[in-house]
Amino acid sequence: MVSGAQPAHAAHTATRKKPAPARTQPKQAGRIAVVRFSGPTAMDLDADEVWKIKNHASEPTEADFAPIPDALQAALTAKLVGRLGPKVVSMLELKSFQARSPLSASPSEQYKSLSSALGARYILTGSIDKLHWHGHTIKQDDYELVISSRIVDTSNGNVVWDQNLRKFKTQLPSKGGPRAVVEDFSIVQIPTVADTITGDVAGVLGR
Repeated sequence: MVSGAQPAHAAHTATRKKPAPARTQPKQAGRIAVVRFSGPTAMDLDADEVWKIKNHASEPTEADFAPIPDALQAALTAKLVGRLGPKVVSMLELKSFQARSPLSASPSEQYKSLSSALGARYILTGSIDKLHWHGHTIKQDDYELVISSRIVDTSNGNVVWDQNLRKFKTQLPSKGGPRAVVEDFSIVQIPTVADTITGDVAGVLGR
């Protein structure tokens, strides 16, 4: 054997490559998360007596509209995902995060946690300031939401865009009792609201 030469098996061991470490999915820079809007702060609900007779039902109560903020959050998230893709924190990601996050945390603390855990640079939040519904005897029923929206930069807490007390109004034919009224808000009115706000948000973020 030549002096200094390595055995064949030793040379093979020395040149063997170490396995590459598993890659982790990088967080999306500048992502946006939609958190649940507060409200409705005020409600104006009214139905003509003939409407009640025609639909064999009483007018909806304030308690009937408790799911409206959740429906708005889901619609906004879905519309933004369709527009911006992975730049948007999905509802699944957000719900998973909120299950681990302390419920007592202040909004600013939650925003910082969202930024750290999910790479959310921006938070879309706001309030449903008023919900108005009027069931009419002859003409179509009135559906109206008054909404304030804002985008918060989690890096400094600054509001980079806001739109206050914007009215969204439509008229729809009577379809039945309180449950049908709430479904019309969730299925017809809110998607229209989400379309408009999504366009505004995408424009603000330059996308």
